[in-house]
Amino acid sequence: MIAMVDEFGEVKNDIETYRTIAATLASNNRAIIGWTDGAGTHLDVLFALRPPQLGRLASGNYPAADFLFVGISSRGCFGFRIAPRERFPTYVLQKLGLEKGETATAFTEMLNGVMVALVAIGG
Repeated sequence: MIAMVDEFGEVKNDIETYRTIAATLASNNRAIIGWTDGAGTHLDVLFALRPPQLGRLASGNYPAADFLFVGISSRGCFGFRIAPRERFPTYVLQKLGLEKGETATAFTEMLNGVMVALVAIGG
């Protein structure tokens, strides 16, 4: 599997991208990608799957083993419970510091796709 990239080498939304990110997380517990919404926005995104937890998390994300943590450089970080259920752009943009619009919608599509792929492989 290989993440799909655009002509600039940025990771773009595609079913193979979601599967590649999920497979990388399942084997390495972390991944960082240079992602694009396909409309000119680039985000550096860090994923951490079941990180070791030290102390109680104020965000309510505990136990950390049940969450996929997603951080966007210069924006925000949040842990999303590992589940195939749909997350909506308004929720994701609030948690990660994104602006309302096509970037939040495309990012949410990617996050939902990664979650579905993670659950499918037992990640």
